[in-house]
Amino acid sequence: TGTAWLDSDLELAGIIARQLGVLTQQWQLQHQAQHQQHLYQALQRGLVAIQKTQNLERLELASLQNLMDLLQAPLAALVTWNPGQTQAWIVAPPQILPKFSIRSGAEIDITTDPLIQAALEISQADESTFLNHPNPFPEVIQLTAAELDTSTRDWLSGPEIGQVLAMALRTDAEYQPSGVIIVADRRNRTWPPAYFEAFITLVNHLAYAHRSISLTNRLIQGWQGLEMLN
Repeated sequence: TGTAWLDSDLELAGIIARQLGVLTQQWQLQHQAQHQQHLYQALQRGLVAIQKTQNLERLELASLQNLMDLLQAPLAALVTWNPGQTQAWIVAPPQILPKFSIRSGAEIDITTDPLIQAALEISQADESTFLNHPNPFPEVIQLTAAELDTSTRDWLSGPEIGQVLAMALRTDAEYQPSGVIIVADRRNRTWPPAYFEAFITLVNHLAYAHRSISLTNRLIQGWQGLEMLN
């Protein structure tokens, strides 16, 4: 009888294990589906906002908020500058958690800041340099807070910033970039590959819109100047 009880217990344990396996698999599939739905909706919102916005300031702020929603990150900011200038300024959403703060009033020299320089240099690289690259997304700079230079930490100052993503707004290697997108989060935060792909897609679309609106604004200003002279 002891053997019969043992066989019965083993059979019951096997049934329970199989049921738990099925439930775990269903939960994982549901969890994955929720992530995919969030990613798709956030990317769609971001692309629509870029297409609809013709005001540069609204484009920048809306895109930063959409990037935060997309990556579910506490900070996204834009370091941007005028063509031909080396002094950049920071654009960031008004409501940022103090632990992930950024010095919005800081002026950044893009020729000397290591993080900005790294993003600009990788954006100029030929696609052939990305072959056999150890990083599956080499166009995105990814550094821990410990790897950031002190000059960068002077403006990227939030005490709980543990890692940073950076990507330049460049439409083509022949054209000068108009800024660098910065995303910050905790040190142990990880993103699946699909999130990096969506991030790159949104930043590339932002780069084209940012360049187009900036050029339009400069042409309008030039036309207004000529009109005043006439």
